[in-house]
Amino acid sequence: MIAILDTSSLIALVQYFLPFDNNGSLMAFIQQKFTIGEIIVIDEVYDEMKKMRGGKPLEKLLFLEQGQYCTKTDEFFPQKSFFSLLENQFVDTNNRKKLSDVEFELEKENYLKGADCRMILLANKLREEGPIIVTEEQAWGNDGKCFKKIPANCKEWNITTCDLPILLNNHYGFTGETLFSEPIPAK
Repeated sequence: MIAILDTSSLIALVQYFLPFDNNGSLMAFIQQKFTIGEIIVIDEVYDEMKKMRGGKPLEKLLFLEQGQYCTKTDEFFPQKSFFSLLENQFVDTNNRKKLSDVEFELEKENYLKGADCRMILLANKLREEGPIIVTEEQAWGNDGKCFKKIPANCKEWNITTCDLPILLNNHYGFTGETLFSEPIPAK
């Protein structure tokens, strides 16, 4: 299994999990999973994290700061079948109706360059390795955007998604007890 983390999941890790990692076990575990390639952050997500609050969230993930664990996606090109999905299944039809054809083409171009699309393309490329896109997004609603949220689009392409608590608990066995235990005193 390979977990591909989106920006919302990295933020959740930094804000809601690492502050309670009393013994450092979660941080060590996450870093090890990045090192062996079982957890991936793509370049677009890394760039989004760098722009947030001056890169402050990345300060908690020092091993990511140099971008050495980021998967490059600038050379990912969708297959022809992807464009059909993009224009028919991935699009929010109500919001699409509000756009002219030119505006829709611009939205589509931006979506193709964005993190959501690139994570889906990477997951499809890694299909045989059992990828999971980890996101805090829900399938419903889309904030008035032209394209649906990650879980809804992944469903169209049979790509598994989950949120960070499900990844940590169900896939890696991390529980609240694991995180909240006191650090082992140094001898």
